[in-house]
Amino acid sequence: MILFEERLDGIQGYIAVEHTMILPHRSLVGGYKLGQEVSCNKDLFVNDQLIVPKDATGKVIGEYSDTRLTVAFDVEKHAEESDHSSPFCEGSPCLFNVQPFEIRVFHDVPCNICPGDVVRAKCDLGIGPNLLVVGGTRGLVQTYIDELRITVAFDGNPDRGTSPQLLTVSDGSIEKADSSLPAPRQQTVEESTEQTENAVDSTTLH
Repeated sequence: MILFEERLDGIQGYIAVEHTMILPHRSLVGGYKLGQEVSCNKDLFVNDQLIVPKDATGKVIGEYSDTRLTVAFDVEKHAEESDHSSPFCEGSPCLFNVQPFEIRVFHDVPCNICPGDVVRAKCDLGIGPNLLVVGGTRGLVQTYIDELRITVAFDGNPDRGTSPQLLTVSDGSIEKADSSLPAPRQQTVEESTEQTENAVDSTTLH
């Protein structure tokens, strides 16, 4: 029996539920929350068929595993606003198990920074006296969760004694760089997923 803080019917009292219908009250994989509205960072395919187009919105409905979330994407709504459609999800939300870096927190105002973008640090980044990234250093955006959690793979700067770094930063500490220049090395999904777990917290980088 569960006593919920709020009920749609306005009635107070306990409700009998099955254990499969509830989850512990905690942050899920990637720091997301149950019911949180998100946007898709990339086109999602199954057997070369586009199922969920980039920027489609959805809601986190559960934790599929210790590395993936289950998201119900509103593909039909996105299709009405664009030229994309998915024949596999007509008439109902499209359920897709995604990794945290494949989605981002939804915002009414579109984000101008996306995974794969070349950026540069607007200032020196470090923890205390330890300089990690020199201002102006270019990097490649690996994941975008929200404006305070952007994972970037920065180049090293041998002249200043800094090595390549994978840091979680805020959008105020980076800006888009000249994309006509050679881009920093793109990390593989496996490298990004493994290193993101050890990325420096954005609250220390201002």
